[in-house]
Amino acid sequence: MPSKKTGTAPTKTSSKPPATKGKGESKNYKMQFDIGTIKHLGLQMYSTLPPVIGELVSNAWDADASRVDITIPTGAITDDSEIIVKDDGDGMTDKDVRDAYLVVGRDRRKDKGDAPTKKGRRLQGRKGIGKFSAFGIAGEIEIETVKSRETSRFVMNYAKMEKNAPRREISMPPLSATGNVVKGTQVTLRQINKYRNRPINIQALRRGLARRFSIIGSSQGFNVFINGTHITPQERDLKRLLDVDTDGDQYLWEYDNVEIEPGTGWAVSGWIGALDRTNELEDGIQRGIVIFARGKMVQAPFVFDATVGQQYALSYLVGELHAEFVAKPLCTESAEV
Repeated sequence: MPSKKTGTAPTKTSSKPPATKGKGESKNYKMQFDIGTIKHLGLQMYSTLPPVIGELVSNAWDADASRVDITIPTGAITDDSEIIVKDDGDGMTDKDVRDAYLVVGRDRRKDKGDAPTKKGRRLQGRKGIGKFSAFGIAGEIEIETVKSRETSRFVMNYAKMEKNAPRREISMPPLSATGNVVKGTQVTLRQINKYRNRPINIQALRRGLARRFSIIGSSQGFNVFINGTHITPQERDLKRLLDVDTDGDQYLWEYDNVEIEPGTGWAVSGWIGALDRTNELEDGIQRGIVIFARGKMVQAPFVFDATVGQQYALSYLVGELHAEFVAKPLCTESAEV
């Protein structure tokens, strides 16, 4: 069960919103794109809420945010429903948006190096494609970002992108500041095409996000809230649910910097264990081993290409392994470890 509401209340709207970009504010934002890439990286790769929101949370981490507030509708999803993800990170200037954010496929680590952020964080994002993940569940994405009291706000609409696909470029007019963002970035998802006429399972979202990140929590200076309630590290602590043998010892195997192939430097740390039940529908825990790199899931729960239904013992298997080598540029198979 999630903890009771903790932390400070969400930041109140400032009475003096940051000014919208003055010089050149009438110039439209432009983005060159390939609609096939957008479909693959948005509609096909991201079809459920936890990975979509996870990409936005990851962006907040990279921006040195200390707090992320996620607002999810509590009733059935309608035409007017919105999902909002707001962080207090560094934000972006107008130049940042035009020269970096809207450049599809830009490799931030290659352009600016792979040095840690000002807070000492290792970057999770790399290819600049996570921005399209939300198209997997929504038809419209609004970005409002503030840096040095300079606001940039615009909307990416998937239907308009499809219409402009032959030109491979879309132009988006700048919008006035709402005044709701004083520092950082707010992403608003509209035209939500998943969960129509039914509510979102917020508990499942909490569990999904908790398991996607190992850096959420006060100890890391990175707190994530859903509808005002803090996601806690305990929500991804599956060790407490492991079964025990006749001596009372858990079915648990732990690894500490174990090199998986001698001489490569490819080392893993973490654990693998067995739950005391097999029914995933009963406890909502997806069976399998999760792979992390830089505090973010890079491989969803899997069982090494085996079929859980055919091998009954795998129905108990859970765990997480940290493999930092998959985040290095030379490793090209980080999607399937």
